[in-house]
Amino acid sequence: MYTRREFIKLIFSTTILLDNKKRYLPPIEIGLGDDPEKILKWDKNAGSTVLERISPSFLTAWLNAKDSRSSNIGDWLGWKESGFLRELKSLGYNLHVITWEDSKLTDGRYHISPKFKKDIKEITQIARSEGILSPLFSLATEFTTYVEPWDTYNERTKPYYKEFIKNISSVTEEIKSILPRSRVSISWGGWIATFDDPVRVSGKSMIPYFGELMRRMDFVSFQSMVEYKTGELPNNETPLNVSGNPEQIILCLKTFRKWKKHLMVSHFAPHNKRADVLADDLWRMSGTKWQRLARELGLFALSHMWYDLFKENNFGCLDAAENFTGISYAEMMV
Repeated sequence: MYTRREFIKLIFSTTILLDNKKRYLPPIEIGLGDDPEKILKWDKNAGSTVLERISPSFLTAWLNAKDSRSSNIGDWLGWKESGFLRELKSLGYNLHVITWEDSKLTDGRYHISPKFKKDIKEITQIARSEGILSPLFSLATEFTTYVEPWDTYNERTKPYYKEFIKNISSVTEEIKSILPRSRVSISWGGWIATFDDPVRVSGKSMIPYFGELMRRMDFVSFQSMVEYKTGELPNNETPLNVSGNPEQIILCLKTFRKWKKHLMVSHFAPHNKRADVLADDLWRMSGTKWQRLARELGLFALSHMWYDLFKENNFGCLDAAENFTGISYAEMMV
């Protein structure tokens, strides 16, 4: 039998031992898109309010293909000419670059073209010249839609994906040679983790074919743009086999951490721009249970896709985003 003094001493020593075993979970960096110039200049008054309340650490800008041979690289060259990116840097923001193409316009050719490599090299050189030395890159977001059949690795798509991997690898090396402190990823469509067809090598079954590429990168990113609120649709009617964005993000984290421990939501919003869905998602993702699990699974950053959704604070979505930022930046131990 323990005396009272011995029992208290035992409890105290056990508490110290447990405290020593606690792990610190890093905060989640928050970003905001999709047009930094609009946020900081064209819509300055509303932009200032949104920026103040969401407090992003980085702003997201896009390199989009117009067809297989052209893109919006002119926007980037204009930013260099005007000094805008240097201003962005001076305000304390980092830069996040997403690249994308609509295969209906490009036939999936842009991201395997010399033009893509040239555009990325220009952006990387611009960033360096403007003092942005550690930008984030989410390359080729939703790339499993660039060739048909979508989300499938088979004899028809294999030649394309081999060329894709080769070009993305080359582009990544180019970025790192110019900006050694940059962080580079490829960006999946989050839906890829919600289904699997091993016979067709579709859904999750196609992911391992990109395993070597992902391991060579600094992190893996994915989007999440589910259009409905958690619990809004009956389980048998949810088109993506998930209850909503909060569940899809966790599912993606569990899926991709096999290849990389650092994971990012490259662009987050309901695709149909429903502010009520956005607000509901953010309140759910502010919960301690979701935050702890997401951080433990490796989520280090999340970028809001559309600044415009927050301007009017419809359904309290800006309130929810402000709260989400506060929770995401807060220290957490497990």
